[in-house]
Amino acid sequence: MIDAAEIAELFYRDLTRLLQEVDSFPDDAAPWRVLPGIANAAGNLVLHLEGNLRAYIGQELGGIPFERRRELEFSTTGLGVAALRAKVQDLRETIPAVIAALSDELLAAIQREEISGKRVSTRQFLMHLYGHLSYHLGQIDSLRRIGANGPPLAFVDLVQANWPVSGRNVPSSQHRIGTPPGSLFARRWTPPAPHHRPNLPAILLFHDSLGCVALWRDFPAHLACATVRTVVAYDRLGFGRSDPHPGSLSPAFIREEALESVPKLCQAFGLERIVPFGHSVGGAMAIASAAQWPSLCPAVVAESAQTFPEDVTLAGIRQAQVNFARPGQFERLARYHGDKARWVLDNWVETWLSPSFAGWSLDDDLRRVLCPLLAIHGDRDEYGSPKHPEQIRRLAPGESRIVLLEDCGHVPHREHEARVLSEVARFLAR
Repeated sequence: MIDAAEIAELFYRDLTRLLQEVDSFPDDAAPWRVLPGIANAAGNLVLHLEGNLRAYIGQELGGIPFERRRELEFSTTGLGVAALRAKVQDLRETIPAVIAALSDELLAAIQREEISGKRVSTRQFLMHLYGHLSYHLGQIDSLRRIGANGPPLAFVDLVQANWPVSGRNVPSSQHRIGTPPGSLFARRWTPPAPHHRPNLPAILLFHDSLGCVALWRDFPAHLACATVRTVVAYDRLGFGRSDPHPGSLSPAFIREEALESVPKLCQAFGLERIVPFGHSVGGAMAIASAAQWPSLCPAVVAESAQTFPEDVTLAGIRQAQVNFARPGQFERLARYHGDKARWVLDNWVETWLSPSFAGWSLDDDLRRVLCPLLAIHGDRDEYGSPKHPEQIRRLAPGESRIVLLEDCGHVPHREHEARVLSEVARFLAR
């Protein structure tokens, strides 16, 4: 049975073919010529495909906000070839990534939308939309060839289009980085050519308080594909496969991580510029890294970041402490941290609940972040209210983009992966 990556590959190929069509119009007037007996110009069919794919795939399946104005798809005229191309290019970057992030369970789920009065699975619905795309692609080709006297095109095939297939063929390598207090474990993902752009700053991932490289799961590979960049994730000292921490976390551990680990990682991987991307406390570390190393960081992404010890944050930690006392819960943590699991849990709880940490805030670092900043936060985050992204917007002097995800908890990259990938790719492409 066809899977999400294979469906995404088909969409990627045909959207590449649509780009070929748009690029082949000889001038800005050509897409809007209406032939005798034909209802729509080729340019209107391009806009119609954009509205269809953004509404039914981007918004319905990926959670990407979009307000469809179907009547404008068929009444708009005069957009230049460059403007049409930009729309199709954005579709090609967004739509396959949304599809590729769908799980087998979501593909099998029954869709709200009906096809000819019948409710179908997401998989069947996607194939229906793919047929719609292919049908109008053929019409656009005919209109271009007749109306603009254009030549037939040598359409790309699946091999030539070269969709990265949902991160499954993204090569990765494991590394050990020596530091005075202990060795750090890291992993690097590099998209295959021609999708890799080595001149772009690599993304450096900072995990959460109980996290590690393994707990990012497939997200780094998907992120590498979506952004065409190298992605590096590492285990902080005391976590995952890194060496044990020699002591306890200090109240200044967030800024210390930015000051001490970032230069060593950049040196080890030969990174001249990075985009720090952190989840939860890792989001605070990403912001601190951008503040401490402004020439190194042209942008920063913070996901579910805490900016101060909010009451809801502390309540969430206390509840997690209770949950980990239940049978089997601590063992799940030990699967990823081994003998270090007790240190990981205790240092998280004790540091955040300590009176010496009560006065901590990210305010000073935020005031020093001059680069563009993307903050992604769930509206149901059990470890932090929307006060945190609001604080980021208020204090960061550079450009800030806030994305508050509806019906989302503390882990947006797992709960709404397609939306997160799309938002990060759009943010970094500007």
